[in-house]
Amino acid sequence: LMGIPYVNAPTEAEAQCAALVKDGKVYGVGTEDMDALTFGADVLV
Repeated sequence: LMGIPYVNAPTEAEAQCAALVKDGKVYGVGTEDMDALTFGADVLV
């Protein structure tokens, strides 16, 4: 999508994104809701 890398999550998208943040592979999570916080992401965009 316009040269921006993205990931297709096999299950819960916010859980996948939070895991990527915890592993240090990404800086933050772009989401429309706050579910990523419950999975441990500390940066939301």
